[in-house]
Amino acid sequence: MSVSALTGRSAAAVDGAWPTAFILTVADFFDAPSIDEVDVSAYTATAGDPIVIRASDDFEVARVEVSLTDTDGTVLEEGEAASDGFRWTYTAQTDMAAEATVRIAVRALDRPGGAGEGETEVTVPE
Repeated sequence: MSVSALTGRSAAAVDGAWPTAFILTVADFFDAPSIDEVDVSAYTATAGDPIVIRASDDFEVARVEVSLTDTDGTVLEEGEAASDGFRWTYTAQTDMAAEATVRIAVRALDRPGGAGEGETEVTVPE
């Protein structure tokens, strides 16, 4: 949500200056992060494989959480991805069984606690 949507005025017109920290914080609160891409092209279901995530927010994505589950919803592993300033990378910790289907759920969070989620599935090759 933009400053103008919150105040009915342009950002420059708020109190005759730039928007206050309060207005920016409220705007950030109403605009949750989004998951733009979950790249599993290098993930072969082997420990050490990367899962690369592109997430965005109007201010900052504070952290990205990744959870790998089986088709029954049983958590196989989970943890936080690391940021290089442009994208987030989660490094797999577990070797998965051949021919298993792994659901990869990604959750991006901003400072006010807004969350954006994405999910994809990978079938482990033989």
